[in-house]
Amino acid sequence: MIRKIRKFAGLSFEEKILVFQVFFLLIIFRPAVYFLSLKYLKKIINLFLDKNIKNSENVGDLFYKIDKIILSIEQFLPWKVKCLEKSIINKIIASRRGIEVKVIFGVNKDGKGNLIAHAWIENYIVKKNAEEFNKVYRL
Repeated sequence: MIRKIRKFAGLSFEEKILVFQVFFLLIIFRPAVYFLSLKYLKKIINLFLDKNIKNSENVGDLFYKIDKIILSIEQFLPWKVKCLEKSIINKIIASRRGIEVKVIFGVNKDGKGNLIAHAWIENYIVKKNAEEFNKVYRL
């Protein structure tokens, strides 16, 4: 635990802000994903978005940092963070940095014939590997 605190203390100011943003968004969107329909979830997401798209930052590095922060925070949460929550957080933080990102929903069947769903992000550079899923909705 002390190593984690020291590591956090050694982060730059921007990285600390990013950690707090991710934590705050995780706390908000966990219940929202479970209790709201996509119609209302989209309205809440739009409250957090910045409409000035610049596409100036290194996109891959940003998503890597966000995923790494989510994995670190997830250790202290009583739940496992789902792909939809991760995608929404990536969309909001990227939007705040002027990067346009789409959240994509897809479905497929597993080996037993059960329907499985997945959410991922796409933009003009980064496309998560989810070719095996049929796209059914874009947020």
